[in-house]
Parts: sequence; structure tokens; C-alpha cells
Amino acid sequence: MAIADVRVGRVTLLPLAIAAGFSRVSLRLEGGAHVPAEVIAGSGDARRVSLALSKIEFSDE
Repeated sequence: MAIADVRVGRVTLLPLAIAAGFSRVSLRLEGGAHVPAEVIAGSGDARRVSLALSKIEFSDE
């Protein structure tokens, strides 16, 4: 299992050793619910969310 320190507004790179063929990658949030307005200045978004992603990229480099 690989663990990454993911933070708001920062790109996180995590190399994964996976075999050719079918692989499953899971993302898990250890914290609780978050309010976007508390971590993204000026967003005004007061919803409580447990996980929000804007982009995920996978590469075979």
C-alpha cells in the first residue's frame, strides 16, 4: 500500500508499481468532512464534502 500526503492546491505524485493487465487503484480519505471555503480562499462553498478531486492523471511512464 502506498500512502501520500495530499494537500489542497498542491500536485501530488505517487509512483505505483502495477503489473500489465487489469489493476485496481483505490483512493481513501482518512479525514472527516471538509468545507471548501475553509481551505480554498474566496470559494464561498460552505458544503461539507469528504473528498473532492479536480483531476486525476495516470501515466505509464
